[in-house]
Amino acid sequence: MTQLQLGIVQPLPWFGKRALAHSVARLGAEASAEALAEAGLALRRDVARGWWTLFYLDRALAVVEQNLQRLREFNQIAQSRYRVGEGLQQDALQAQLELSTQLELRLQLQGQRRVAEAQLNALLAQPAEQPIQLADPGPISLGLLPPVATLIDRALRDRPRLRQQQQLLLDAADEQQALARKGLYPDMTLGAAYGYRQDAPNGSSRADLLSVTLGIKLPLYAASKQQREIDQRGAERIAQQQALYDAQLTVRREVVQADSDYQRAREQAALLQQGLLPQAQQTVASMLSGYQVGKVSFNTLIRAQLQVNRFQLQYWQALRDAQQARATLSAALAALDE
Repeated sequence: MTQLQLGIVQPLPWFGKRALAHSVARLGAEASAEALAEAGLALRRDVARGWWTLFYLDRALAVVEQNLQRLREFNQIAQSRYRVGEGLQQDALQAQLELSTQLELRLQLQGQRRVAEAQLNALLAQPAEQPIQLADPGPISLGLLPPVATLIDRALRDRPRLRQQQQLLLDAADEQQALARKGLYPDMTLGAAYGYRQDAPNGSSRADLLSVTLGIKLPLYAASKQQREIDQRGAERIAQQQALYDAQLTVRREVVQADSDYQRAREQAALLQQGLLPQAQQTVASMLSGYQVGKVSFNTLIRAQLQVNRFQLQYWQALRDAQQARATLSAALAALDE
């Protein structure tokens, strides 16, 4: 039987196994595509939030510069009144103190902008030190949103993360469990070999051999192997169902939270823009006239101007918060128009 043998072997899975394995692989690939879409939504959300952070910091720095200019004007008025004997030296000293406070605030805002700029550059795959100059977005309108129930329905329908888990991963878990059940059936192996035999030592020739083999792989330990795999796949399917439920709860929470943040910031911005800020600016103008004729104290004038400064900063903060909430809502819905 001495021979040089060359053969091929082809496994033959039980009927349906190859189709199930193909389906599992296809569903996994589609789930990966949905995961990529989900990552794209998250990146777009983070970039938008970073952009509005820089927008706020630029506006805040502009507010501080305006406040510095106004305080310098107040300082000149206080010094002029002091020189002619109509004011107090402490007024000029207080003006200098407030100027120093605003300069410190400007340094803080500049540091925050450098950090925000580096973070946005990282999201954009750019060098951290690369300067970012924002384009003017033009008029900013904070319109009304659809009812929160409508937003939740859209998110549950269109969100890639939910499609990934509901339509793909859960289906893949079903197919994997069906494939595991197929493990209870035997697989076969078909083989063919050609055997080359040399002549015998006495010189007689030997015929070459051609052989065909058929093997059967029996699941002899089904209770300890295949059945446990079936149980494992069943547990994985239950885990996917729970993951889907958790994802639905998370998306609902994201939509409700973003909608609430947007509504609060929108109302706050409207209150500041239409009420508090104009009233505070009128108060400062009135108090400045009163201070110049000695009817209003310098401390009262300074407090009024700082109140205007706070209202301006709060307005830009509210605008930033509203736009960041809208960016979060856009990612949660995967369909909200910007």
